[in-house]
Amino acid sequence: MRLVLDTVDVPPEEYSVPGHNRFLEPALIPDLKKVQEMILQGATLVLDRTERLTPTLARIADIIELSTGGRANCNAYCSWQAHQAFKSHYDSMDVFVLQIDGSKKWNIYETRIDGPVEHAPFDFASQSAEHHQIAKGKVSMTPELSTGDFLYVPAGQYHDALASTEVSLHLTFGSVRATGIDFMALVTSLESIASIPEFRRPLPHFDDASAHNAHIEELADKLHELLCDPSTAEQVRGFQRQQSLGHLSPGFQLPKRAEHARLRVCDRGAKTVRRGPDWVLKTAGSETKIDPAEAQVAEWVIGREGFTSIEFIDAFGQGDLDLLGTLNRFSKAGLIEVV
Repeated sequence: MRLVLDTVDVPPEEYSVPGHNRFLEPALIPDLKKVQEMILQGATLVLDRTERLTPTLARIADIIELSTGGRANCNAYCSWQAHQAFKSHYDSMDVFVLQIDGSKKWNIYETRIDGPVEHAPFDFASQSAEHHQIAKGKVSMTPELSTGDFLYVPAGQYHDALASTEVSLHLTFGSVRATGIDFMALVTSLESIASIPEFRRPLPHFDDASAHNAHIEELADKLHELLCDPSTAEQVRGFQRQQSLGHLSPGFQLPKRAEHARLRVCDRGAKTVRRGPDWVLKTAGSETKIDPAEAQVAEWVIGREGFTSIEFIDAFGQGDLDLLGTLNRFSKAGLIEVV
């Protein structure tokens, strides 16, 4: 939890008291009376990492992770009219804003930073306020979000916002995606790089420039071979899949003990095509003949980023359709996969 008053973070000591967390470790515990006093002054209340707080939040986070291939997080902001919490800034992740209550006016500036990451000097915090004031450019859009509105702010896009009603409550979902920096960090941590003799040998003495240059060139050649190895790309894709899909909400339906699967729609460009009395499911890799009932199911699947077996059974379990057989056919066609 954080409180921000007119673009300045309020020190936790001003609204908290000494206490203990759930692990009985010393920690600052928010004092409700002090928090209320700060809110009455116009402080914005910020709750970080709320993406798994409720089933609905988790579901939205799942959809963002499935569609972007990144790791989703969510912050909640309750702010007040005429009190701005954050100055103009950009984020190193793609941002999806969902307005829950009240209205908020956003300023989207003309400048978008290329490839922002959490490494100086490419992150927002490493530059001065004077730099950002010039760099953001002019206002290019001023969307005003009301309850239920949704706004996408790309990574690196300068923006700021101010409540236009007495109170505003919105959620910000961020999608953190792997970059080339993560790729290099992963490659250098692979066991395969230690298996290359040239990488285990000491570097030549730094005074021997000729030998040093030759050795570096040799390492570059070996690194190039490693990067071009198909197994390296496969390991990197596995890392990305784990980052994106490894945190999806489980399909529990307690107190039932039945096992439930979560499925991902792999080919969002798939479509069903009618050819006379027949139907065909067209995916990137194949064309699969399907019956009219399966065509209806396919349209339902294509319209989603993913779904659970619970949702699938709820939607189609009342008919005569062979549900498992249909899912297996869709899987072989490359439309879906179990995650």
